[in-house]
Amino acid sequence: MPIEVLAPHSGPPGTPHVGDVWCSNRALILGYTAGNGWMSNVFKHIAYAQQGLAASVFGTTAAVWVCPLSQTWIVRACTARWGTASTSGTIDVEVTPAAIAPGSGTSQTTATIDTSQAANTALSVTMKALAARNVLSAGQAVSVVWGGDVTGLATCAITIELLRLS
Repeated sequence: MPIEVLAPHSGPPGTPHVGDVWCSNRALILGYTAGNGWMSNVFKHIAYAQQGLAASVFGTTAAVWVCPLSQTWIVRACTARWGTASTSGTIDVEVTPAAIAPGSGTSQTTATIDTSQAANTALSVTMKALAARNVLSAGQAVSVVWGGDVTGLATCAITIELLRLS
């Protein structure tokens, strides 16, 4: 099957541009980056789910992914869904520098996800403008930051999408 463009650029046809995302038989995803040419595996999804854990355990701010050596990534999107809402809880996604505790990093969103919203509905958070987001480099982490009261929250699942830059 030929390679197809999933996210085309606005430049001349047949010329790769930064941010292009291409796919071959929907099995191998390639992205084009400045200085690095084509790279495979440009997207990563972090699945973070509460499976029978008490909200007091699950609602603990924690790093959920650490950037590997010699790579750079950026947080692209975040979506959450739960079976039972909390009374006033919130979820945020941050980039946490190496040697810094989760919860003390930089938020990548314009607002938190409100976990008191209707259950069984996927909610996506609005990300900061690309220029305002932090590029993750070796040793930095993506962290989930909990706020408010998440005592009643149950069967919560969070997916964070990352985009590889190099």
